[in-house]
Amino acid sequence: MARFLRRDFQKPIFLTKSSDRTFGYARSLCDHDSQEKQFRALREAGCTKIFSDFKRFGCEDFDDNQNFVKGLSLMRKGDELIVTSLDRLGFSHFDVINKIQLLIENGIHLRTLDKLINTRILGDMTSHIISLSLGLYSLESAFLK
Repeated sequence: MARFLRRDFQKPIFLTKSSDRTFGYARSLCDHDSQEKQFRALREAGCTKIFSDFKRFGCEDFDDNQNFVKGLSLMRKGDELIVTSLDRLGFSHFDVINKIQLLIENGIHLRTLDKLINTRILGDMTSHIISLSLGLYSLESAFLK
């Protein structure tokens, strides 16, 4: 049975299981074009709300997680967070794994547009596959340098 909430005492809004929402998160350093490409891709993927963190040169007090945390506070169990690729979640392997764990603990699904991760499908194997994927990504990055 659907339940409803009233927003500002106006028309009731019905919430059902199918009301799970899709959010996007973009993160980039100093490259405005990269951020615009991420926004475009996230909108095309159906994101209803997009949060971003963007660092400009000379900005000493940059908090990498500021808008990620704000966005997370608006999400609820069953919602989905989409990022263009797994490395958009953080600067380090450790940071990415912590954010993914935080999403899982809150019942929020994660999907990457490069089709590497979809926690809705992976289920209990999510953390193992993500650790392996990030390890391979780090190894590939080291070879390319």
